[in-house]
Amino acid sequence: MEGLKHFSHPHKLSFHQSLEDAQLVCTGCKFPCTGTPVYSCRPCNFFLHDQCFDAPRSMTHPAHPAHPLSLFPSPTYPSGSFICGSCDQIGSGLCYCCSVCEFDLHVRCAYHDPKLNSSSSTPPQKQIQLKSHPNHPVHQVPKPPYTGGLCTCDVCGTSCDPDGPLYHCGICGYDVHLECTDLAETVRRKDHKHTISLLHVNPYEVFECDVCREGIAQNHCMYYCSSGCDYGVHVKCVAAKVSVKPPMDEMAYEVEMLNLQNSTKLYQMAMNNQMMAASGIRYDRIGRYDQYDGPLYRCDVCDYDVDLECMDLTETVQREDHEHTVSLLHVNPFEAFRCDVCQGGIAQKHCMYVLFIGL
Repeated sequence: MEGLKHFSHPHKLSFHQSLEDAQLVCTGCKFPCTGTPVYSCRPCNFFLHDQCFDAPRSMTHPAHPAHPLSLFPSPTYPSGSFICGSCDQIGSGLCYCCSVCEFDLHVRCAYHDPKLNSSSSTPPQKQIQLKSHPNHPVHQVPKPPYTGGLCTCDVCGTSCDPDGPLYHCGICGYDVHLECTDLAETVRRKDHKHTISLLHVNPYEVFECDVCREGIAQNHCMYYCSSGCDYGVHVKCVAAKVSVKPPMDEMAYEVEMLNLQNSTKLYQMAMNNQMMAASGIRYDRIGRYDQYDGPLYRCDVCDYDVDLECMDLTETVQREDHEHTVSLLHVNPFEAFRCDVCQGGIAQKHCMYVLFIGL
């Protein structure tokens, strides 16, 4: 029998009443071809069920009666996939498409519509609308529909689990972690005096995160201060305790009023020569000293310095070598006091627990 042409393939196809190879999958519907009539191009590993081969190039379907649907050999979207409007599953083969509404159907669902057939065992996937992606809904899928499952969340910018569920737009290839669909609209951070709000789309071509000092991609969400501070952070960085990379091109910036040293202002400083003592030695709030090369809080009036980790000390501590809880004294009231751990003296200007704070 002379081969037959199909619009989805450049070569002529041979007809077989039945093929018993269990590995054969229909290129059109992605279902096995075993034991059914099939058209094939063996050199290309291309196979079509007879029903997929005979599918009309256009049709009107009860799932979308407003417009006719046209049959395409593959999805028309950049992602190379689509979400079926009938079963809500991802498709990548032959598809019926409405170019007006961007409505799509698997070729198999066009004849066996789960929404029209209550006996179907195919559960519909959850669909939601995101403010960060207003043009199309996103569908929950069991894992990323990409080779190797590799993709990045378009909200927070971090990698998605290649084997885990996520929300996906089959039209745009927009992907979102499940947990990134329900972010807090406002957040407070200790290093900024104002509430910062979620921007569902970053409007800036260039913006540097005030926590990690790396750029925030324009298509990602971000948290931003609308009080004129030009302060913004990645979604992934909003829970970080402190800035991990201080701005090297700024002398200082105000972060908050602190009730320390008669309520004088402390500034978080970028490390430079003007901050260092002539010998390069600094004492911090708990009395440690060393050649310091990291960010700190400083009062320029009093020359009072504090490590970032000393800004949020625990008010009470329980040690194994003492039966009682020890409490933090923000100012040591004793002229002379010896630490019960190291036996060294505790300077009067330093904070202390009943036991030396550094151990």
